[in-house]
Amino acid sequence: MKSFNFNDILSLIPANIVYKVLGDSESNIMILNAKSTLEAESDSLTFIDKTRSNSEKISWLNSTNSKLIITDLEIHIEDKIILKTEKPKILFSILVSKMFIVRKKKFIHESATIFKNSKIGLNCYIGAHVVIEKNVEIGDDVIINSNVTIKENSIIGNNVIIESGSVIGGEGFGFLRDKELGFFNFPHIGGVILEDAVEIGANNTIDRGALSNTILKNNVKTDSLVHIAHNVQVGERTLIMANAMISGSVIIGADSWIAPSSSIKDGLKIGTNVTVGIGAVVTKNIPDNQVWTGNPAQELGEFARTQRDIRSIKKSK
Repeated sequence: MKSFNFNDILSLIPANIVYKVLGDSESNIMILNAKSTLEAESDSLTFIDKTRSNSEKISWLNSTNSKLIITDLEIHIEDKIILKTEKPKILFSILVSKMFIVRKKKFIHESATIFKNSKIGLNCYIGAHVVIEKNVEIGDDVIINSNVTIKENSIIGNNVIIESGSVIGGEGFGFLRDKELGFFNFPHIGGVILEDAVEIGANNTIDRGALSNTILKNNVKTDSLVHIAHNVQVGERTLIMANAMISGSVIIGADSWIAPSSSIKDGLKIGTNVTVGIGAVVTKNIPDNQVWTGNPAQELGEFARTQRDIRSIKKSK
């Protein structure tokens, strides 16, 4: 079992995180685990989210058994050390990741199928029943968990994580219907590119491009049950939540937030720093720095006005 004294913990705090120590910094506390505030023991690291009310924070600080608490309050409590920071949840996350999360080591499960002409980088973890088809390139320090399929012509960057059950590079839904000729499928001969530090949740489907590539740029993160169609481009650091559906040829800018169960019509352009609300159905392009919600989705202020008008009409009847 790993244990950390107070100085060990301080040494793990990044230089760009501002904090202040309140309490006995010479204490001989030892931290063995991380737990929620009210479940914490004396050897647990814990934090209190800054979104809580001050009265609730103080109550929890007095109630917790933890001797080391991260919070945004500047307060002294006997026999406890407070790490005061404006970003308690972020600091807690960083410390727990460094202290208690063990990254998977280089490993290829015997049940994995890897085509001979695919390339696997250094220090990769390939889980049980993974299938990596031909002409796939995988970078260094990649984690591919069990039952993932990576189809041909996919490129996976460095430090990528793909959770179980996801399919990368499957053929898109490109069926064309003609009265005389019936159904036929437009060819999908492009690929998928996942750039560095992309993380893909469980049971995602990310389709390959038709004639070009589907691209998720650096640090894009997707939740479980996300579908991304052919030719989509997602900008750096964008987050896509559970059950979201991105139709073909959509372009999403950097630093955007696509909320759960939202859907975006094909061919649209979503700007940078955009928030698409829960369950929103986007049928129009969205400019930079806007929040849209509703079905059909509208800019947040417009949506609020529409809702007021609807309530006013109902009251007048």
